[in-house]
Amino acid sequence: EVRFESQSFDAVLLIETIGLMSKENDKRLIENCYSWLKQGGKIIIDCPDVVEIKNTWSKDFPEGTIFGNSNFDLDTRVQSIHFSFKSKSGEEFGLKDSYNEANGDKSGILRYLYPKNEIIQMVEDVGFKVHEIEHYYPQNYFSILAEK
Repeated sequence: EVRFESQSFDAVLLIETIGLMSKENDKRLIENCYSWLKQGGKIIIDCPDVVEIKNTWSKDFPEGTIFGNSNFDLDTRVQSIHFSFKSKSGEEFGLKDSYNEANGDKSGILRYLYPKNEIIQMVEDVGFKVHEIEHYYPQNYFSILAEK
C-alpha cells in the first residue's frame, strides 16, 4: 500500500521480500516498482531458492529468550516460520503474519519461495529486461537484476 511518485527512483532493492505476501500482492509490488523507477532504472530482487526442511534455534538475552523454528515443504515451496519470545518473568508472545488472516491470533509467518524462473517471468511480464547476477551466498539463493 506504499505510494511514491512515478519515476522517483534510480534503483529499488528487494531483499527476501517477494513471497511474504500473496502472489497478487507480489506482482502488484513489482508493477509499482516499475512505475516508481526512472527510465533505465534498475531493480534487484534477492530470494532464497531453498531453505532447510526443519530449522530450530534459540538465542538468550538478558530480558529473556527468542525461539525460532521453521519448516519448508519442497513440494508446495511454502516455508512456515515461527518466532516467539519468552521473558524472564515467563510472559511469552509470538510474531503474527498480518497477511495470513486465516491464522487468527496464532503466531507464525508463511512464505512462498518462488523458483527463479517464476520470478523472472513475473518481472518480464511487467516490462523489465532481466539479467541474472551472482548472489553473495554461494548456494540456496539467487538474485536478478532487471532494468526498466
